[in-house]
Amino acid sequence: MTVIQFIGRLHPLLVHFPIALIILAGVGEMVRLIWDRAQLAILMVWALGIGALSAIVALASGFVFAYEYHPQPSLHWML
Repeated sequence: MTVIQFIGRLHPLLVHFPIALIILAGVGEMVRLIWDRAQLAILMVWALGIGALSAIVALASGFVFAYEYHPQPSLHWML
């Protein structure tokens, strides 16, 4: 297995991290509306930023996985 194939195989793992960070940022914003703490605002900006960057990494690994995985012609609709 090459490094590129390994990155593609990590896609199912990588795709859940940005989802969790973006949900965390949303919940944190709701908490911040109640407590109005400046530290929470900074933390939520960082959570959204890291979530957005990791979403790009997950997207790239998904394209690598789709390119490296060669399904039967009848299963191309899944990709």
